[in-house]
Amino acid sequence: MNEIDLIVSSVTAPLYVTLGEIIPISWTVTNQGTVSTSSSWYDAIYISADQFFDYSDIQLTSPNTENTLLAPGGSYTVTQDIYIPSYVAKGGGYLLFFADRGNNESETDETNNVFAQAITFTTPDVDLVVTAVNAPTIAALSERISVSWTVKNLGTVSALDDWSDAVYISDDQFLDSSDKYLSDAWTGENTPLEAGLSYTITWKIYISSYHETGDRYLLFVADSGYYGNNQLETDETNNVFAQAITINVPDLVVTATNAPTTAALGETISVSWTVKNQGIISAFADWYDYIYISDDQFFDSSDTAIASRYTKENTPLASGDSYTATQDISIPNFLAAGDVYLLFVADTGYYNNQVETDETNNVFAQAITLTAEDLVVTAANAPTTAALGETISVSWTVKNQGIVSASSDWYDAVYISDDQLFDSSDTRLTDRYTGENTPLASGDSYTATQDISIPNFLAAGDFYLLFVADGGNYGNNQGETDETNNVFAQAITLTAPDLVVTEANAPTTAALGETISVSWTVKNQDIVSASGDWYDTVYISDDQFFDSSDTRLTDRYTGENTPLVSGDSYTATQDISIPDFLAAGDVYLLFVADGGEYGNNQGETNEDNNVGALAISVYAQDQIFNGTSGHDTLTGDDRNNLIIGLQGADILTGGAGSDRFVYTSICDGGDITDFVAGTDKIDLSQLFQTLSLDSLDYESATTQGYLSFGTVLNNTTVMIDLDGTAGCVYPTPLLTVIDVSQSTLAQSDNFVF
Repeated sequence: MNEIDLIVSSVTAPLYVTLGEIIPISWTVTNQGTVSTSSSWYDAIYISADQFFDYSDIQLTSPNTENTLLAPGGSYTVTQDIYIPSYVAKGGGYLLFFADRGNNESETDETNNVFAQAITFTTPDVDLVVTAVNAPTIAALSERISVSWTVKNLGTVSALDDWSDAVYISDDQFLDSSDKYLSDAWTGENTPLEAGLSYTITWKIYISSYHETGDRYLLFVADSGYYGNNQLETDETNNVFAQAITINVPDLVVTATNAPTTAALGETISVSWTVKNQGIISAFADWYDYIYISDDQFFDSSDTAIASRYTKENTPLASGDSYTATQDISIPNFLAAGDVYLLFVADTGYYNNQVETDETNNVFAQAITLTAEDLVVTAANAPTTAALGETISVSWTVKNQGIVSASSDWYDAVYISDDQLFDSSDTRLTDRYTGENTPLASGDSYTATQDISIPNFLAAGDFYLLFVADGGNYGNNQGETDETNNVFAQAITLTAPDLVVTEANAPTTAALGETISVSWTVKNQDIVSASGDWYDTVYISDDQFFDSSDTRLTDRYTGENTPLVSGDSYTATQDISIPDFLAAGDVYLLFVADGGEYGNNQGETNEDNNVGALAISVYAQDQIFNGTSGHDTLTGDDRNNLIIGLQGADILTGGAGSDRFVYTSICDGGDITDFVAGTDKIDLSQLFQTLSLDSLDYESATTQGYLSFGTVLNNTTVMIDLDGTAGCVYPTPLLTVIDVSQSTLAQSDNFVF
């Protein structure tokens, strides 16, 4: 067992101390155990309200000890000067001497390491007072004034701490939280301040513009800086000295101006104005004078600022003094012509920097008449017809028919419109910068020639080209006497192609998830070329009409096929996948010319004839029954089935659903049982395609003898003639439908081509 036991065996410390004082202390630590110590530790000294250590006690020092081998009965003594903080409560307390504060050394008794020494804390007999001040009795807002104050220690002992003196401005002679802080001065160079001695501080303080005017007080406060009351005193109530001061402000007025009585929009003119301080005190702030243009003589937020001037070189402006400023200003082009006012406003900018006795007399109004030019498009030249997508050459002439030069740079623009009136619904075709034609003197004109492209997305029909002077994308840059006569309308007829899907090919059946090959032909059946590039799209639909509910399968970019001249066509072939999330059943493939995801890129005379619909039956994989090249017997289930016997004499039986029996070769053959006319179908599309007869439908196939029927008992035989009635080849029996008469079977709705 480790039998080490450290105790504080004796201490030396004063019984009475003054707050803020440095005192000498010493303490002795003894090992009253039976084993030598082996660790190093530190002792600590605390101030406490009682004899027991807890975490509310104030630590004063914690020196590390080097007595790591303290033999049984051995001891050491530490002597140290410690500072008694001024914030400690006055009255009785204790110094706690704590051996091995960090509990680094294991001991038999850890509860006897603290020695409590009674001590009494007293306030030092220090009393700081401001005995004299020197400050002006009158000052202005925004002025920086020189002040001085003297602080004396009326106590009997030295003031040992460092503190700050502060200056406040107040409505009365008493310091409280409503007073406004102005400045403080650190007194470190004047401390310690012995009893009876004093110091004087001379300081610059700034009277901010947000302070109130009138009769006020400067409060000089000893030991009252930002960090609080640093020096304890016998009397904390006599630290304030109040000095009366009157805070005045100037009064700025614009007494005279000089400016032309007329000016043109865009013109730069020279103006001058005189500002006088008619107040009783100097204006110390730096401010901005502004010049506005106004519809009346009164300054408000609707007026247009056109210039400003910083007045720093003219300030401070003494009472009765004035300055005159001269400046070139530009009259904005966006203003309207007419009779207006130049408002010269002293100290107006964003911040209103200089407080005044009267803020309502800072404006001087100078009448001015603004003149402007008048731009008109006097002529335009353009084709009377153009095709969508075509690039055409146009020209227009702009004249300044006003009495002054047009000095700005602007943009002319060409629009296409449904009518002769320019508004936001019109489509901008081009802009032209007029910098090379300006300034445009009164009576002068210029002619501009430019190639413009007619957008493909427009509709065909009768429109107008609108030539707009100073009407480009960047706004109305040149003010004018008349802004309503800038438009010249030129009639133009826009022609367009007409895209139609003339043919489409695809299997009549497909399985969900299957990839099939499809093709479609698009023809331009109008009299002008289709010069745009567009996308054709294939959709799958529940009906023959294209709408937003249809499912897009693929897009194809037509760039390699355009421009498509009048009467020409192209055929596209593409593999498409039938999505496996679709429901099985009879649907349509929609082939849509210029109907891709990116919108209608090619304008046309008729946008309603771009869709070609092709019927297709879609089956799930488990609805399809496939035979082999031999003799098969295939029987469907209760759903709609796709039954493909392939070569050999097969017996095909449908179920309760609407079934489709597919024949792909003249050699397929066999019988169909349980055929329901009008519901079930015999699909010959693949067979006729292999025979190069895919251009035939039911009517043409039967009329031309390629498809015929025979009767055997109650059964009907379907026969194929490879050369029809025109040749000498006899018809070949393909299949027999059991228990269905020829008159019942020989109907177009029982077959698929």
